[in-house]
Amino acid sequence: MEIIKSSLIYRGLAAAWIFLKEAWNASISCRVFGAIGRFFGNLFSGSAILNFLGREGSLQKSWQDSLLFRLADWIVNLLPNFVHWLWTRFEPVLRESLILRALIFLGEKLHIVMGIFFAFLLACPQEYWSNSFSLLGAVGCAALFACGAAASGRKIRTGGLSIYVLVFGLFLVLATGLSVAPALSLRFLVFYATAFILMFLVVSCLNTAEELYTFLAIVMMGFTVAVLYGCYQSIEGVEVVLSQVDLETNEGMPGRIYSFFENANAYAQVLIILTPFYAALLIRAEKLRHKVFWGAMLLAALYALFIGV
Repeated sequence: MEIIKSSLIYRGLAAAWIFLKEAWNASISCRVFGAIGRFFGNLFSGSAILNFLGREGSLQKSWQDSLLFRLADWIVNLLPNFVHWLWTRFEPVLRESLILRALIFLGEKLHIVMGIFFAFLLACPQEYWSNSFSLLGAVGCAALFACGAAASGRKIRTGGLSIYVLVFGLFLVLATGLSVAPALSLRFLVFYATAFILMFLVVSCLNTAEELYTFLAIVMMGFTVAVLYGCYQSIEGVEVVLSQVDLETNEGMPGRIYSFFENANAYAQVLIILTPFYAALLIRAEKLRHKVFWGAMLLAALYALFIGV
């Protein structure tokens, strides 16, 4: 790290960043945009229309106190509660297992494990990936969460579970059962089940702002690989996919980059969703070298989005 910090490139980027930051803070544009932001913030915070649209409905309030919600919470936490019960009954014996202690440790650091899983998913060529791999990863992370809950007794957070999410899940199951092609519909059910599992786990394993930052930083490292490969494709050039481009109206148009994804549209969607997190990490970073890195990756992602895709 000392070698990097003493390099001309690093010192040049650091000096440029400090200059731009000080110039922006002292500029009229910064004060104008800051005033505009404060004006609209105060305007919207006191808006009766927005408060009405954003209020919690009476159905959601009654759902939180309902028997159905308690049943859903019991089902979701069935595995963690069972593992915790086993631990309390057989703790002296279970503590002797090195494997179990390792699994408990991984379960307590699940935000790191899940960050690595998401990073690998983003950096893996999609032609070699399958939704079944995502399901296996989600089930594995759920098992680690249960192991981590053995000693601590922590549970999956369901307090924010909306009744509409539950209704959506029930309709998915119903649609699969009534489908004219149940085998094909089952694939979509598995896809959504994986998403539900990962959603609950992410919400439940992130307890502090530092854990959130660590999780997000690891995920974005995997995304960085996809961004840099997309930039490489933009420089090298890719073949035009005739099924996606009208050559009569786009004569001479280069091929659209797709990185590790199936097509350029899928890559563009991921870029749109994840690129803002570079800005969040840039703002959150405390060390200058981290700010330089996230800022450079933000520019690379914007280049891939607006130039390559």
